[in-house]
Amino acid sequence: MATKNFTVQVGGGVDSVGGELLYNFPNWYNSKFAPKLFYEDINSDGLKEIIVALISGAGSGVSTKEIHVLNQLHDPYRRYEEAPVESINDAVKRFVKMEQNGNEIAIQIGKKKYLVDYLKFGYYTPVDRPGVGSIEDYKPENGVLYGYTTVFVSIPEASIGSLKVKYHWDGKMYKAESVTFSEA
Repeated sequence: MATKNFTVQVGGGVDSVGGELLYNFPNWYNSKFAPKLFYEDINSDGLKEIIVALISGAGSGVSTKEIHVLNQLHDPYRRYEEAPVESINDAVKRFVKMEQNGNEIAIQIGKKKYLVDYLKFGYYTPVDRPGVGSIEDYKPENGVLYGYTTVFVSIPEASIGSLKVKYHWDGKMYKAESVTFSEA
């Protein structure tokens, strides 16, 4: 079932007396499946962040995520503060141009252009122009936060590849710094 109103507990446990830190997030919502939880330094400050990936939409092959990053601070007390993260869709709008010409999908990221013939996937008529967002994920890898989404020509089964969004901490938020495409 869907859940909302999360509390994140850091440290302590059932046998602990004090020492744990509690963070209440009443506006968080998770649809049906378990959220993903990571504990990794992704802003290169030597302190581990708490990364929570919640499922915001799911069903019939669709899985959209929302990401929450709690930056760890010591000033002088240990605490966590939620930091904004640019959405995958906003990052794709800034970095990626997609268009269809006949049976060919052109994906342009900066100066790099990818041409994908959707007929080789067995898709004969795209329902819509190329898009992203029906399947998303977030996860840290080697101290860097990444977001992933599919590129589709009809929702969601007609995937032709995926986009990988690399994030960096700019001192105020986690902002996309680059996007790469991988053909399916």
